[in-house]
Amino acid sequence: MKGRRTWLHRTAAAVAAACLLAAPALAEVTIKGDRAAYDEVVASFKKLFALPGYRMKFTFEANQTAVVEITPPNGFHTTAHTSNGNMEMISTGGKTATKIDMPGAPTGWRCTVAAPRQPFTIPDPDKAVREGSGTIDVSRGADTNIEGTPVHTYISTSNGGKDTIYVGSQTGLPRRIVSDKSSGQPTTIDYYDYGANIVLTMPPCTQ
Repeated sequence: MKGRRTWLHRTAAAVAAACLLAAPALAEVTIKGDRAAYDEVVASFKKLFALPGYRMKFTFEANQTAVVEITPPNGFHTTAHTSNGNMEMISTGGKTATKIDMPGAPTGWRCTVAAPRQPFTIPDPDKAVREGSGTIDVSRGADTNIEGTPVHTYISTSNGGKDTIYVGSQTGLPRRIVSDKSSGQPTTIDYYDYGANIVLTMPPCTQ
């Protein structure tokens, strides 16, 4: 499955790519529109990544979902429910354990050792210019509320697709991203449990 990769979807790609999303190589990017709005969105994600923990929920078409628990600088726990089955992944201390409940997949937890990394990052504006893809046009939308939380609205268009980004007007933290067609599927990412105390424990592995 081949689709677009925007400056915001780097947050989703590391977890979702394994079962739902894919992304092409990056090329040169140009930022258009409201640069101050772009900077505000980047600042909101930098604030998010500075927290001791938080959670994200991905909602895809056909009620497919994935919940990700983040423990900076490089730990995460993902639980995904897809039309093909379920997947769970835990990564901490340079080790990753994966359990896939899908037809033809091996049973039990399978573990690998890899260099620690933080899979959810967003670049600073200058780096985004160097490493993004195509042209990004950012504008402001009308302020609104999401489940009682007042939010500012930002709209990012690139490569024929549109992302609507909602940032808490009181917290300055990302609240939701709605993508019209991320890799061919509508996607919503909700951010919550800011500052959560998340403890990751590696499970016993069969291989």
